[in-house]
Amino acid sequence: MTSIEWTHKTINPIHLVKEDGSHGGHWCKKISQGCANCYAEEMNNSNYFKFASHLSYTGNPPDNLIYDRQMLIKNTKTKTSSLIFLGSMTDLLGDWIPDEWILDIIAIAKRSLHVFQFLTKRPERMKEVFGKIDPVPNIWLGTSIEDQNAFDSRAEILFDLKVDGWKTFYSCEPLLSSIDLYLDRIKVDWVIVGGESGKKCRKSEEEWFLDIRDQCKLYSIPFFFKQWGHFYPYKEPLLDGRIYHQHPCFKF
Repeated sequence: MTSIEWTHKTINPIHLVKEDGSHGGHWCKKISQGCANCYAEEMNNSNYFKFASHLSYTGNPPDNLIYDRQMLIKNTKTKTSSLIFLGSMTDLLGDWIPDEWILDIIAIAKRSLHVFQFLTKRPERMKEVFGKIDPVPNIWLGTSIEDQNAFDSRAEILFDLKVDGWKTFYSCEPLLSSIDLYLDRIKVDWVIVGGESGKKCRKSEEEWFLDIRDQCKLYSIPFFFKQWGHFYPYKEPLLDGRIYHQHPCFKF
């Protein structure tokens, strides 16, 4: 189970390892405004989690980064199908992650009953890897879109993968500005939206959420409103008095 409402389970097969072989925490590298208050970095620096490496998500990748293949296999061998978000604590398409690791994850996913969700702030790397292979029905490819600048630099690249036949989605979280998604010409299969959480959260405006909802409605694209963020006192993720937890039709 996971607290990420738009998926059922998270798996992080790429992580750090301690000298005794135990889980050593996580690492990633910040690249944009959406990374500023990274929840994964905060967890990785917390004394609450025993695995925490207390490394900031900056600089060069640690030498003790591994691909835990057996952990991935173990966590995907179930008799029931589910949605699995891969790499919730890092970016699996970071340039520090070898192609062979990513390709092996794809191979394992292809043999699975689950739907796997890849999400990146580096769609150019996603295109380099996934653009060389045939689309896999149970793999969805997404990119984070936190503001208009992020959209302008990432959306067209993801759209190239959709044209190739991949299922695609945007995660507009944390939403930091109004965004024109240009859905009339840059298609996508799903849009997730949410405000920023955490002590240092930045405010999102209600009109930004409503505008994206209306853009999705106009082009019949499933719209998932995850949360307001900690800035708002609202307990339920309501827009105009309604919860929007729309999912596309996943084929398990």
